[in-house]
Amino acid sequence: MAIDRLLHKSLFQHEDIKAMAQAFEDVWVAVEMYERNDDFAQALAAKVVACARSGERNPKRLCEMVLAELQEQADKDSSPKYLS
Repeated sequence: MAIDRLLHKSLFQHEDIKAMAQAFEDVWVAVEMYERNDDFAQALAAKVVACARSGERNPKRLCEMVLAELQEQADKDSSPKYLS
């Protein structure tokens, strides 16, 4: 699993890692990725870990945080580009 690679030598506790793994799987389902794409999986895992580093440990909340970041990025990417 992509998140395992990021957490291999981390200082997170076992329960924290379980929460992050659950959040990663929940995000994966939410974005409807049916085939594993290693680059995208690694990026999602990094987002989950970054959110957990902020202190959040609830898998549902971690998932919501990552999904919000993804939506924010999608909104930026789809905003019109105006020439001045």
